[in-house]
Amino acid sequence: MDVDAMVGKWVDAVAGMTLAHSKDEVDRWEFVIEELLTPLLAAPVRQIRLFWTELAKRLEADRRIPFFLHTAFRAWSKVMIEDAPDEGVLNLKTKLAEEIAALVEQDVKGQLPEAIMRALQWRPAEKLEAIKEELKKGTKPKLQGRESCLFLVVGDEAVML
Repeated sequence: MDVDAMVGKWVDAVAGMTLAHSKDEVDRWEFVIEELLTPLLAAPVRQIRLFWTELAKRLEADRRIPFFLHTAFRAWSKVMIEDAPDEGVLNLKTKLAEEIAALVEQDVKGQLPEAIMRALQWRPAEKLEAIKEELKKGTKPKLQGRESCLFLVVGDEAVML
């Protein structure tokens, strides 16, 4: 991931969302931000730390970004990036997450179709059509969790739920 380029795109997206004047504009920028999340989910921790540190600096320097917003990004960055837990804590949280997943699996299984439908209904129609075509071809779907997000993956198509 090109951290500098990604930071530039994020600054523009945050400014666009902040300055949006209509629901259509907000929706457009939400889609852009969703697309910008994908490379971050696959990035190594080192790059994510660098990205967030640089993003906080650039948001503060950009006059389009209100004080309240850039200070919120700086505070979030401090807590979630700079002071992020070490690997031992992450391993413990992973084990707890596995245990919780095993405990809830049977109870939530019946709720999955509606939950997936409600998440998908907000995605671009083109993306949904591509997934539908892949499924018609017999491609098997799978759920893939990455860094606090859940994706429906069908062949080469993936959409965040």
